[in-house]
Amino acid sequence: DSLGNWQWHQVYNPTPPTISWMSRDVAGHIITTSDGGVLFSYVADKPNIALRISYTHKLNAEFQTEWIKDQYFRGGIGPSLIQLADSSFFLANGYYLNDGLYNLGAEIVKLDKEGNLLWRRQFGGNGDDYVYDAIIQDHDYSGRSGYVLCGRTESELPPGRADAWLVRLNCMGLLTVPQAAFMAIPFPAMPQTIAFANQSQYAYPDSIDGGHYILDWGDGSPPFTCGQGYDACSGSLPTHTYQVPGLYPITLQAIVCNDTSTLTRAVCIDFAPNPQAAFSYEMLDQTVLFTNLSQNSYLAQGGYFVWDFGDGSPPVSDENPAHVYEENGSYTVTLTLIVCQDTSVYTQEITVQTVGLQEISPPLEGSGVVGVVVYPNPAQNTLQITLAPSLSRPLSEVETVFSLYTPAGQLVLQTPFVSTSSTTAASSTTASSATHTISVAHLPAGIYFYMVSVVGGDSDNGGISGGKVLARGKVAVVR
Repeated sequence: DSLGNWQWHQVYNPTPPTISWMSRDVAGHIITTSDGGVLFSYVADKPNIALRISYTHKLNAEFQTEWIKDQYFRGGIGPSLIQLADSSFFLANGYYLNDGLYNLGAEIVKLDKEGNLLWRRQFGGNGDDYVYDAIIQDHDYSGRSGYVLCGRTESELPPGRADAWLVRLNCMGLLTVPQAAFMAIPFPAMPQTIAFANQSQYAYPDSIDGGHYILDWGDGSPPFTCGQGYDACSGSLPTHTYQVPGLYPITLQAIVCNDTSTLTRAVCIDFAPNPQAAFSYEMLDQTVLFTNLSQNSYLAQGGYFVWDFGDGSPPVSDENPAHVYEENGSYTVTLTLIVCQDTSVYTQEITVQTVGLQEISPPLEGSGVVGVVVYPNPAQNTLQITLAPSLSRPLSEVETVFSLYTPAGQLVLQTPFVSTSSTTAASSTTASSATHTISVAHLPAGIYFYMVSVVGGDSDNGGISGGKVLARGKVAVVR
């Protein structure tokens, strides 16, 4: 009660030992349940881990035993316990690997409110990997957002070392997310009729807590659905007949709880899309920026690109990618544009000759020290401009300007590095600082030319009256 007096208590001794020092019973976790009862876990410990038995024990509102489960988490300890909104239970701990080394693996179990098994998962590596505790992802007690486990892992580590282990699982207790994939195949004798072949992975539509599919034919007709909550997905492949010639986007959604994978592909009914692949590129040392010049791509209707950069890297499907080559040399770049069953292939050979990733100014006269360094290159959101100390100190009483131009000569950004006595722009810093940061997050991807100059002086000014140019170079902005 509120004063700490026992209102009720019970001692559970599941395996009374013949010799007391050879066994002990240790409590694990305890929760109250939605029916007013209690669920708790404990372990009948043994000197031999292979004989250790873990118990999950359910009491009703009168503290009478409803059920006990002892077939899970053998070799582990009393599992962590969670009750979900539908009154089912999620349990997590470890189990004996039976590898002769007394190692544990991670185990999770889902039981219905009567203690019947819904599913069971075991995972981990070749070492001692097990779970201490578990929580619901995003406080979503429907279980649809999945689970987060914490524990301990020794796999792939030197002997005697262990690391903390965090594991994020989906609603099915798996590490996977759905991946939608399919083929839409016209019947040769009936070109207006399409056979659909589902090639998706990790949706498990026929499993408890598994996913389902929604297939939109792209012509306004009702979608085809199957899986959890719908008809079973087994049986013959679905077919669909289009009534009017044209290009249609077929969209498949593979949905597992709160995870969704969507894929759209085009299907042509008495329609010739005539795709034409083409591209140009700009070189910045090892980085190549590709501009897609393809025509009749029908991306919104399910046309798609495949880029092969010729260096053994995985293909990508971006419309305008940037790619970094690790070595100098000549590479054959292939762009494939696929619309329905029509394919266009365009190939160019490019030559990569790196001269370093940082554009720099010449060394200061007589010092061997680089005056200005602009990095990173390529840049995504910000650029750093570093001035050598011998430059930044004399510049404390003048104004330094960073300017950025397009290849056509259009000024797109100009930022002053003002003196320590004033600040005139949000992105400005004091000229006495060695490093200055400016934002390029608002600029489109592409090649730009920069100039760092000083207001004042009478030498080469690069178009700024009375200024001196400290450095010129080029930089790529990527997205």
